[in-house]
Amino acid sequence: MASAVPAAPVATRPSATATAGHPDGIEARITDLPATLGIGAAPVEFSIVLTDDAGSAAPSVSPLFQLTGSTGSAVPATVERLDPDAGRWVSVPVSDDDSAPIGAAGKTPYSIPAGGSLTVHYRISVPAGSQPQDMQSYFFVVGADGRQLATASQPVRVAAA
Repeated sequence: MASAVPAAPVATRPSATATAGHPDGIEARITDLPATLGIGAAPVEFSIVLTDDAGSAAPSVSPLFQLTGSTGSAVPATVERLDPDAGRWVSVPVSDDDSAPIGAAGKTPYSIPAGGSLTVHYRISVPAGSQPQDMQSYFFVVGADGRQLATASQPVRVAAA
């Protein structure tokens, strides 16, 4: 699915923001994810903003995104993340309840500078034929050593477009 790569996040609708801190000093915020995703609608762009509140860099982090439906099952959706090196959208798996964010150790293209921020751009779409339901979006930041550094979550409704 080809699309122009955004130079910066575009806020074309009221922003929904969910934030959660973590004892490791990394704050995670979900921004611009709308309260409702339309079934069969065009992909919607949103971002995850990671901020180092502790003043120590996180040189290699893995962002993990998870959607859980009201029944506790995975929500069928297509999620893509903007690859910062290639400048293009790449598909990413949408984890379900059975794939908790553990492990994922190793070098990634993402790092949070000491006292700074990192923005990771995503887009999401829900395929035609999906069932309307309430769901919860979760975002996890896992460090190079496999430890969970931060989380954020936000409720989202899947509804007819």
